[in-house]
Amino acid sequence: MQEFYTQLSNMLGLSWTITTIDLLLVLGIFLLVIFSILSLTFWPGSKRERESGPATVDIEKDAISVVTEEAPKESWESRLFKGLQKTRSQVWGRVGSILSRDKIDGDVLEELEEILFTSDMSPVLVDELIEELKKLSELEDT
Repeated sequence: MQEFYTQLSNMLGLSWTITTIDLLLVLGIFLLVIFSILSLTFWPGSKRERESGPATVDIEKDAISVVTEEAPKESWESRLFKGLQKTRSQVWGRVGSILSRDKIDGDVLEELEEILFTSDMSPVLVDELIEELKKLSELEDT
């Protein structure tokens, strides 16, 4: 067996002699690649099956038929827009109700600052907005 490993090493132009462990490692990597390719193309849960949508079973009396339901395809941008719409309406609805009050005092500014910070606005921008509102409220008082 050692002679086979020596000849194989010479044929491949290696400066070291191949061992059984080297062959087992190469075989293991080869099998891993083959199984990965097979799992992506032929086995259940493959790409083709995921693209066609989930299969549901419809039972009618004595017959069972498999029905494939197509899920509506929405773009990433439209799903993101819908997800953020609720947050946007809540935050700006609260801001609008606060700013529609007759007088802007310290409590109102603190409440507004809390809303803006929790809506993930930049702290620098929040500070600038609060400072501008303070200046505007001081002008109205005079």
